[in-house]
Amino acid sequence: MDLERDTKPAGPAPAPRGRPSRRSMLLSTAIRVLQERGIRNMTLEEVCAASGVSRGAVYWHFRSKERLVEESLAATTLPLEQLRQQAWEDPCTTLARAVMACVTQERLRGLCVTLLFNASEAAARARMARVRVAVTWFLARHCVARRDVLGRVARRHRVQLAHAMVMGSLIEFMAFMPRDIAGEHALAQALRRLVGAGPAQERLQPV
Repeated sequence: MDLERDTKPAGPAPAPRGRPSRRSMLLSTAIRVLQERGIRNMTLEEVCAASGVSRGAVYWHFRSKERLVEESLAATTLPLEQLRQQAWEDPCTTLARAVMACVTQERLRGLCVTLLFNASEAAARARMARVRVAVTWFLARHCVARRDVLGRVARRHRVQLAHAMVMGSLIEFMAFMPRDIAGEHALAQALRRLVGAGPAQERLQPV
């Protein structure tokens, strides 16, 4: 697999129905219920009770539980999915900052927990696949030295190791939420050591 291959943009979402304010409220409520119950165990009755609306109102906006889950997962974009649009004066810090935002911001954390711990569900699996592709692309494009410096095999290996570190850190923070999270700086430093980015390599140009 080519680590630097761009992915095709997703198709347009279906047109929403009903009042935007109520839709937004239902989506926010669904994310909270998904975080607590998981995709398989969540019921529309729980979403209705938590949001104070009738089952008919949920069906008017989303038509099915599957559509509600789909749109709830799509309602928030994770910083890890926006790496291509971010400034990267220090790529490792940019990536570490995106990870820590997912950990510390409540709405992002709720979405990450739902995605990471519902991997058997197709909707969560597809969304996490996009996150992994975005992280891999950013590492290969901006963090790891060029092929002519490292060689193709060594470069691929470093990208894979750095990807494992980023995703492993995300899972650890979500599962255990240690009180003494090292933070953005420590994670960025660990990434630099892993990818071999010393002071002269932190501003590598895209390949």
